[in-house]
Amino acid sequence: MMKYMQYLDKQKGMKIIQILYNAFYHTESGLFGIHNDETILTPKNMKVGSEDHLRWITLLSALDYSRDADRLWKAGSEACQDKDKKWIFDPFDNRIENYELLKKELMTPVEGSSLKIAQRNDNDTKAWQTISRSIKKILRGSIKEYIKKECSNDAIILYFNIGMKFKDYFPYLSGPKILAMWIRLINKYARISLKNTNSIPLPVDVHVARSTIYLCGRGKHTFSIEEIRKDINLFWEEIAQDLKLEKLDFDELLFFQSKEGCKYLNSSKNKCEECLVKKYCIAREKKAKVSPGAKGVIINE
Repeated sequence: MMKYMQYLDKQKGMKIIQILYNAFYHTESGLFGIHNDETILTPKNMKVGSEDHLRWITLLSALDYSRDADRLWKAGSEACQDKDKKWIFDPFDNRIENYELLKKELMTPVEGSSLKIAQRNDNDTKAWQTISRSIKKILRGSIKEYIKKECSNDAIILYFNIGMKFKDYFPYLSGPKILAMWIRLINKYARISLKNTNSIPLPVDVHVARSTIYLCGRGKHTFSIEEIRKDINLFWEEIAQDLKLEKLDFDELLFFQSKEGCKYLNSSKNKCEECLVKKYCIAREKKAKVSPGAKGVIINE
């Protein structure tokens, strides 16, 4: 028996993830008003899966941390369609080496907009410039060809190369959460057709852990999130295989389920009545709690 089966209910998990998946990917109401919007990840006049599309997704993915993701991707879409700003997505443009000019462009919205790509001045600019250089030198200018020839279109090899072998050359992008997201985006929206994507670790943060435990937890246990990270990944990996779905697609569902719903359980902003899977939740009856810390995960069903 798998260790996770002691405290996670697989049958519940299969029912729950299908409800969340359908709501997020196939309805406008989504999860607490948030749904998948493919148009955000495919700018107008940009060919899906082209080198331009891959560079655009790659550079913006690196900055998609601790901020409003929709505003970032919309700002990126505006920038790539602006004739005076789109050069920032071209690693072969010599202006990439002009640090101050690059920072100005990343920090300045397109005329008529309030959206800017960078929020953390120097950190974001350094990351953008470093990754642009790495696309040009390490990936030899072609993300698509690198994935095909050097990684054999294998997500595991790609994950290892960007996340470990060339970690310092891809700041932020090489972190486990953003790297898993990037692989999901290029596979799903740039149509790269990677193999072994379900072997990429699900990035289990406090939100993914919380929604998993609240909805699928059972028994009496106390853990830290670190202790159960691998178990949660395996739990959803097996469910993805059984349902013939992509495990990495579960990341957003579980993240938003917690961030927009579960985390408000004990506050005045409680959203339980809006929750699509509330009947499965053990936390509503005070039988589970998830927070960072050595004993942050408590199940007392």
